[in-house]
Amino acid sequence: MNIDSNKKRSYVFEITLAIIYFLINIASMLFYAGGTKENMKNVRYSILGNYFSDLGMTVSYSGKENTFSMILFILGLICISISIVLFSLRILREYNKKINKVLLGLSFFITVFAVLMGFSPQNLVPILHTTFAYCFSVFFISYLIVFHIIISSIKEYKNIYKVINLIFELLLVIFTLLVVVFAGNMDYIVIVGQKTIIYLGIVVILIQYFGFMKYSESTKTKR
Repeated sequence: MNIDSNKKRSYVFEITLAIIYFLINIASMLFYAGGTKENMKNVRYSILGNYFSDLGMTVSYSGKENTFSMILFILGLICISISIVLFSLRILREYNKKINKVLLGLSFFITVFAVLMGFSPQNLVPILHTTFAYCFSVFFISYLIVFHIIISSIKEYKNIYKVINLIFELLLVIFTLLVVVFAGNMDYIVIVGQKTIIYLGIVVILIQYFGFMKYSESTKTKR
């Protein structure tokens, strides 16, 4: 027996929002008004020279208006945040444990700081933007840890999904250390690492969505 159609629609919606985030993020890069911190004459978004936060600036380093890229950047953050909240709600409904409420709470904090980060452009309020970005990172790492505790306690949840989540957590810790070590120096390492972690994160999120869907399907079949 398969999971019912309502649950399937929920899974599809969550997955769609995550994919939309990825597509919107790419589109935001394409519409970026140009310029990097080191080369203001650069005509497009630079994979090696621009941070993700540059997409959310009202005016790019080139001095041009960056409105459309900024709007896309904010919409992308909202999409992925809603996707994570919905996923957390579904985990709470289907596997009702006290720790799952902690996961849901963390997902709300992720959403709050993602939105605050998006609406605090780096070029206007850099300290606020950086603060919100760090808060977002802390809550996202905490979310991953709690999520790993939850899936580790579920015997029916396949080990491959647990291992993937653990590997990503380790990579995230390594990236965080790189940020600390190379802060202000060799920015390109941090910039490339940031993109690698974020896009890997989307892949891992999609894998876990699929993993939990398979878990729900298997438990429903046994009933």
